[in-house]
Amino acid sequence: MQYVNPSECEPFRAFLTLDVWAPSAAAITFSLQRGYNKNIKIMGLGCQGGPGNKLKGEIVMSKGIKILGFAGSLRRNSFNKAALREAQELVPDGANLEIFDLAPIPFFNEDVEAQGYPPAVAEFRSAIAAADALLLVTPEYNYSIPPVLKNALDWASRGKDSPLSGKPAAIMSASIGMLGGVRAQYHLRQVGVILNLQFLNRPEVFIAGAAKKFDQEGRLTDEPTREVIRKLLNALVEQAGKA
Repeated sequence: MQYVNPSECEPFRAFLTLDVWAPSAAAITFSLQRGYNKNIKIMGLGCQGGPGNKLKGEIVMSKGIKILGFAGSLRRNSFNKAALREAQELVPDGANLEIFDLAPIPFFNEDVEAQGYPPAVAEFRSAIAAADALLLVTPEYNYSIPPVLKNALDWASRGKDSPLSGKPAAIMSASIGMLGGVRAQYHLRQVGVILNLQFLNRPEVFIAGAAKKFDQEGRLTDEPTREVIRKLLNALVEQAGKA
């Protein structure tokens, strides 16, 4: 890329202009990873001539969709954590998935809250606020959601400025049983009502018989499950783009 005198090219309408060497009139797209994706397109008409034209273009910056994902399990080899990591690789172009570890968040206590949010809680709330959408991945404990997930949501729900309110969100669950965590998901949807989370209704991702669908390294090997996760993430990105 080389800067040249703008007067050497015929300018056209642009927010910002940038001169580059290009073989012909073209559209060049590249991404920057800086907390979230930025797609930068340099579009324009080249000067008269052949290959090696000086191309004057327009820079268009558009914010990519940022998804924050967290799993309601503390177990190192959790199938739900593994499913979340797999989702990180299956997000569509123009989006990224950041994983937040809930382990450092203390149990909710109003006495602690009165002294200010603990650092892990403040970080969690900030991460939610900065995200365009959420991906919640939960195991099923006794027909319900695990304490670690409910506790994190309780902390995030506090105050009139709760970052959860109105946030597009999706759910996945994994279980060694035949139902794949269905009861936990439906209970989580009930909790989401008071939180004003905007949960997607479809597709639903229940990873049943998880022990047979992940390998020893925690990689999801079941292609139909990978495909439904792709569809869920596509739907979530689409919903977040409308918000």
